[in-house]
Amino acid sequence: MKHNTLPLFAFLLFGGLNYALHGAAQQSTVSNKMDAAISQIVQRRAALARSTRGTADSTATHLRLRGRLVNVNAPLRLNIATAEGSAEAVATRIATLGGTATVITDGMVTATVPAAALDSLATMSEVKHLTFPRRFRPSLNKARADAGVTKVHTGTGLDTPFTGRGVVIGVIDQGFEFRHAAFLDPTSKIRA
Repeated sequence: MKHNTLPLFAFLLFGGLNYALHGAAQQSTVSNKMDAAISQIVQRRAALARSTRGTADSTATHLRLRGRLVNVNAPLRLNIATAEGSAEAVATRIATLGGTATVITDGMVTATVPAAALDSLATMSEVKHLTFPRRFRPSLNKARADAGVTKVHTGTGLDTPFTGRGVVIGVIDQGFEFRHAAFLDPTSKIRA
């Protein structure tokens, strides 16, 4: 008995073409919404799901990202840029996915999201971009020079240097209570 393999071949060909035209485009759109670190987590989770091992060791479930060790199965803290006016809808969806969210503005949400929900979150049309929060550290080693404080302290271009010694308040942005005890000298005269 002869089997006709043409229908099976056509089905596989059509399925492959359909994925190439639609599935890959959707996957590309989703991955374009994620920063590189989140994409690495999604890829590692997918690799673990395909793995034939019964249990994954800690080296498989952890990634070093931006100087810290991240468990790819643990909930993740994210900053989520949304379409303008969509932050509430995204926050509600995060809650249904088992996460917690705080709306910062109409276009920004911070959230803790289960790692398994990343793909679902990224497929939302309201979500523009998913990023890890970044830790900022002050770099005041440049602030003095950038603000010109060093020139003022040395008197560059001035009649006399100004160091601020003895000054209680140097710049007044708004009104203040100049009669407050903090601004009085030992004889109760105003120092401000």
